[in-house]
Amino acid sequence: MKQPRRPNDDRSLDRRRRITFVAMVAAVGASVVAGPTLVDALSDRLNQPEVETLGPPADSTPEAPTTALDEDTSTEPARTVPTTTNDEADDTTTTTTTPTPTTTTTPRVPLRTVQLVPPLRDVIVGIDGRSFASDAAGVIDLSTAEPNSEFEFIGVQAQPSLREVAVGVWSDGSTLANRDVADIDGPTAEIGLVVSNRVTVSAQQAVPEGAQLVFESTAGPLRLSADRTAWVPASRAVPSRDGLTEQALVYTLVAMTVDGVTFDLPAQEFEPAPEALWVVSTAGAERR
Repeated sequence: MKQPRRPNDDRSLDRRRRITFVAMVAAVGASVVAGPTLVDALSDRLNQPEVETLGPPADSTPEAPTTALDEDTSTEPARTVPTTTNDEADDTTTTTTTPTPTTTTTPRVPLRTVQLVPPLRDVIVGIDGRSFASDAAGVIDLSTAEPNSEFEFIGVQAQPSLREVAVGVWSDGSTLANRDVADIDGPTAEIGLVVSNRVTVSAQQAVPEGAQLVFESTAGPLRLSADRTAWVPASRAVPSRDGLTEQALVYTLVAMTVDGVTFDLPAQEFEPAPEALWVVSTAGAERR
């Protein structure tokens, strides 16, 4: 059997190295891009010392270089994705401005006349030191009064007075006796009056000193002392669809109080006519 030739001379060694290097370069050319790992592997392979063998290599097929698949060796330049900064976004923001609605204010009509409800004559009002009186229809002419002034309700000045009048409510809902003329809607404003008449109360039976007689009405409760004279509201003005309307008041005696103790009385009805005399009975009083 023929013995294999031992590659002892340098020329044979160089030839084998060149063959190995060519094979590796061919493998590298088959790859798309040679990464740093593959170049380092080739350098290491060329620098390794040659080992003598007694026969031909067991595997004559050159080993293909190994490339790390997980490592990205691409040298393709990165693509730039356009971005929008906050300043650019602010510049492109569309601002919608809602127009402010225009409010039209209707000028107030100056006050020219005042109508009293109920219509009473010789009721006095004052404006800037001047006095104005109502006529027989209860109308007060203010056409010559200063518009930017104060309205003052004075009342009845007749002596001796048979009635008292006071401001109950205006047609605009105000209950003030004195107001700025500029705040009153014109040309005509109504003043609802509370008209009071003088009434004397007399008891048929003796009543303890300080006893109070309790009356009820649509205007609320009323307390009077026996054998005394007092001003009692006889009418008032109330709002209605057609403006202010006069409402007559009627009173009903229902109880008597003595030192904080209440006694119920038989119902007795009275009207506050001018200079009226109310004669009441306390008979049949029952303690609550």
